[in-house]
Amino acid sequence: MAKYTDLATKTGDRVLSLIGDAQGAVVSAVSSVSSLVGSVIPELPQIPGTENVPAPRELVDDYFSFAEKALKQQKTYAKDLAKALEPISAKIIPNGKKAVKAAPKAAATA
Repeated sequence: MAKYTDLATKTGDRVLSLIGDAQGAVVSAVSSVSSLVGSVIPELPQIPGTENVPAPRELVDDYFSFAEKALKQQKTYAKDLAKALEPISAKIIPNGKKAVKAAPKAAATA
């Protein structure tokens, strides 16, 4: 019988792959529509005060930078909490004190 972690990893990878495929299709469709609409919209005058508004890509970068920091903090918290519970979990769960192997580092993308 496959280990739970192996099954969970394979299932998670498959789900993420399917989500990635769907996202790729959406981005392609939006890009096509945006190119068409962008080609017929005339240049508009700049609205006063908008020069300090960040570009959409900057907003995405800022949001995900915060989310990555928050997720890292939550991971540390969860691991510390699991370690704090080891006196109990080691007696209840086989491998209750077993260290979890580190996840492979994802390639950095910008």
